[in-house]
Amino acid sequence: EAIRWVETLFSSQPKWVIEPSIETAAHTARTILQLPEFDGDITTFASGAFNKLFLIECSKGSFVLRVSMPVDPLFKTLSEVATMNLLSSFSSIPVPRVFTYQTDCQRSLLGQEFILMEKMPGETLHSAWHKMKMTHKISLVESIARVLRTMYASPKMRFLQIGNVYRTNDIALCGEPYRFIGENVNAMDDEYVVGRIVSMPFFWNARLQQDVPRGPFKSSQEWLRSRLLLVLNECNSKLERLHTVQRENEKNDEKSLDSDTEEEDVLSIKLLVQRLIRLLPDFFSDSNNEYFVLHHDDINRSNILVRPEDGHLTAILDWECVSVVPMWKAFQTPKFLQSRERKCEPDFETYSKLEDGAPNELYLEHKLDWECSNLRRIFERCMDDEWVEVSRRYCKKADFEFAVHECDSELWIFRINRWLDMVEAGEPYRSLRAMPLLDHPLAM
Repeated sequence: EAIRWVETLFSSQPKWVIEPSIETAAHTARTILQLPEFDGDITTFASGAFNKLFLIECSKGSFVLRVSMPVDPLFKTLSEVATMNLLSSFSSIPVPRVFTYQTDCQRSLLGQEFILMEKMPGETLHSAWHKMKMTHKISLVESIARVLRTMYASPKMRFLQIGNVYRTNDIALCGEPYRFIGENVNAMDDEYVVGRIVSMPFFWNARLQQDVPRGPFKSSQEWLRSRLLLVLNECNSKLERLHTVQRENEKNDEKSLDSDTEEEDVLSIKLLVQRLIRLLPDFFSDSNNEYFVLHHDDINRSNILVRPEDGHLTAILDWECVSVVPMWKAFQTPKFLQSRERKCEPDFETYSKLEDGAPNELYLEHKLDWECSNLRRIFERCMDDEWVEVSRRYCKKADFEFAVHECDSELWIFRINRWLDMVEAGEPYRSLRAMPLLDHPLAM
């Protein structure tokens, strides 16, 4: 009841029904930290997809109050806290220290779930990028590769099931109606377990109400089949609604072209989903012998904090919805290094300038592509042989997962079907993720 899903041009987006106010955030922070009324400065810090952040600067230090949008109540907050604690204990990744958190909205001073954590030092890589020397960017990439490589190699960070990390002590909070993890507990040690998954494909829009398996999953097949079932159920619900409208129109001797067009679109998605379900065992025939690792799939420039003067990594942020996934999914280039391939450095003199002589947007875009192209190769050299082998050997699996992710996107339906045609026909392999928009008939 605290959020509503609003239809946009291409998808749905969650919106607060009542946004957390700075007044209630200030009251919450002062109460928890036991601050006098006039001690400290509390300001709105930032907003994420599923949260709102407030910065507290006071005599006791600098803190961030992260108020969580209840897109997956209880589980998202519990898992985020457990994941950061696990990383602090068993990895060298710099993450914020959690001071306290609340998952019971009735007991929360804010009326919302929240986490109070330390404010990490540094500047976002997004704002620091153009101020940093290339040597410092290389140093940063090497640091990130090193902490990720160490994490993936640690026995404490290798798991036997797909899902999210929780603290064992939190299981008692997850009784009915949540049905936490039942018999499928994957114990890492006495303190942590892998349980029910928390990720966007499982809670987006009305998917949280669907009765599908939510993990922990024993294989890639189980995980991807549940995701496909979510889309299939959506298609069936939409078709049922459209058929109801059509019957009403027939009674009133009316006809809706929009309804017919929408039905064709939904049917095309449903047929693709059914095709992917049928082909799932062919792509994942070896699913009984898999290992899984914790994977942050949104290491973008806004989630990395650095010291701009030397490129020192000070923090990796935003650990909500970070799941334990197959190695072939995790061993991919981080988002902040993803770009178009550019081999030659752009010549500043060949680009038009702004009135003050500063570089224009096109030059900065091409320079970013060139820098990321070089930094990607440095990142790959810094990772171990296993990472390189898995990322290249299992490209087809990663493509299939991408197809599952995009199977309800009108922009991708044609390309996914064409890719599947080529794979089934035994043609020379071509990565789905590399197929350009020009392959879509509407772009020809």
